[in-house]
Amino acid sequence: MKRWLVILLLLFFFGSQSLAQVLTTEGNDFWLAFLPNHQRGELAILVSGDQSTTGMVVSSDSSWSQTFSVMPGVVTRISVPDSFMLGEYLIGSYNDHTIWGSEVESNKSFHVTTEANVSLYASNYISASYDITNVLPTATLGQQYILQTMPQTVRTEYEGESLHSALGVVAIEDSTEVFIELVYEDSVVHHQVPTSYMLNKGQTFLHICRSDLSNSRVWTESCKRIAVFEGHECAYVPISCSACDHLVEQAIPTLYWGRRFGLTTSKYRTSDIFKITAMYDSTVVRYEDASFMLNARESRTLNITRPSDNAGFYLEGSKPISVFLYMKGGDCAGRMGDPSSAVIHPIEQQFSSVTFPAYNTGRVNTHCINIVTRKM
Repeated sequence: MKRWLVILLLLFFFGSQSLAQVLTTEGNDFWLAFLPNHQRGELAILVSGDQSTTGMVVSSDSSWSQTFSVMPGVVTRISVPDSFMLGEYLIGSYNDHTIWGSEVESNKSFHVTTEANVSLYASNYISASYDITNVLPTATLGQQYILQTMPQTVRTEYEGESLHSALGVVAIEDSTEVFIELVYEDSVVHHQVPTSYMLNKGQTFLHICRSDLSNSRVWTESCKRIAVFEGHECAYVPISCSACDHLVEQAIPTLYWGRRFGLTTSKYRTSDIFKITAMYDSTVVRYEDASFMLNARESRTLNITRPSDNAGFYLEGSKPISVFLYMKGGDCAGRMGDPSSAVIHPIEQQFSSVTFPAYNTGRVNTHCINIVTRKM
């Protein structure tokens, strides 16, 4: 599971289709939590900015805090106790017959504040399993989320270990009632009756299962916003390809989904998987010379082979959609490396400048960035 390459397709600026105002993932107030990796690892908060500033991280149970400073062009790394990883006491406790599990934590989230605007990232590292996600500012959080994960089955070499899809929710206000309608996708699709959980400020909810959680819905009905994280302890992409790796992304509120996307495969890989999820029924998705229709909360995967180093293509939905890029395991993609994932953001949310970090872990020491521009 050695990982030689990480490609960070990071979220920076996004905007609502219905509003002229453009929102940004830069901010000075954030809430976050860490989904479980498949072993205890090194949890860290990474901060970058284009101006000098100071800030503080406080655990929601007030048992741990740390101040920090940010310098332009330098990534500030704040180590977090691994006991705050959601589900950390469940690691290794599952057997082959375990299908799902849930837990409501008392307080396992973090509140980060800074004097000036910064970009924030959550990092979860073990020696051969690592992923990172942007963290959205509190002001940009929403009330409805539709999830997307990768389908998995039990692999013989990991029998007895916990390899699960994961959903994490953080409440940012007291008395927040969170509704969750889970959709398990195995050989058939199972819609579960929506369940509600009452969370206070800083409390977290975790759900893990062996099934694909794509198209599950998380929402509130009280005008109270929540932070939602989605991913996998150690996913194979696709299931036949070695090796597995931790996947995590902060879910994007459906308010910021879009219709038009510029896509490209990841550098150094021969092919990638794109997964598209629809918000509404009768959504027609077009790319290249092909098209297909999706209904509400239905997904489709596309296996895209890179035709050349500078190739890109245009994808459009007749109604708002969500698009993820999943990088395959190395033995299926023409280069050593484990899977990773990234949210692809719509053309409606394009931007003109960005500041972002690149982080070396010892095993991850090569970086590249994919840039998609309009054809003039």
